[in-house]
Amino acid sequence: PGNINQSESYVSGGIFSRPYPTAVLPVTVE
Repeated sequence: PGNINQSESYVSGGIFSRPYPTAVLPVTVE
């Protein structure tokens, strides 16, 4: 989706998830 929050990106990202907010790493989810 984009920069929602760390929790969302971490769950949605899965293997691509990182302990950083989507604001820093928007590629986590997208």
